[in-house]
Amino acid sequence: MEDRIGCLKTFAEDSQIPIDGMVLRYDSLSYSKGCGRTGHHYKDGIAYEFEDNTYETVFRSIEWGPGRSGEIAPVAVFDTVEIDGCMVSRASLYNLSFIRNLEFHPGCRVLVSKRKMIISHIEENLDWGHYSGALIPKKCPCCGKSTRVFSRTGDRGRLIKTLHCDNAECSSQILHKYAAS
Repeated sequence: MEDRIGCLKTFAEDSQIPIDGMVLRYDSLSYSKGCGRTGHHYKDGIAYEFEDNTYETVFRSIEWGPGRSGEIAPVAVFDTVEIDGCMVSRASLYNLSFIRNLEFHPGCRVLVSKRKMIISHIEENLDWGHYSGALIPKKCPCCGKSTRVFSRTGDRGRLIKTLHCDNAECSSQILHKYAAS
């Protein structure tokens, strides 16, 4: 099975067909019906997703941008790398917990991918053990008021920490509120 999937993947690459996986289905209608069904579809197939390719680059910094709700979103800035024909130099870091888990520091080597061939993502830090909380700003990058860390429990009971600006007069928050309406 793996060799057939490999052949189809190679064919897609040689034909310059951008795919990130395949859905394989039985070609027997009677067997497919015997597999049962969900509310919408028969259970007669298997989804196979390819592993994303990773590319090494160097992490440089984090840019912080307050949004409409006051949450300050972290974005990684790294040396530009070409992935699937695109020049990529940024990736969302999601929240403080994600940053802490990867133990970032400027100059560390990281592996970057484009998940589903679309969203740039830092997969791994190759130079562990030098994390510094100094990357997290104590003041909002827009208005200069103090920031606070907000903790909540996410799915599967994980603790998720995010950074917030509580200044209702923060011009970035005001601008985002107008842009969203």
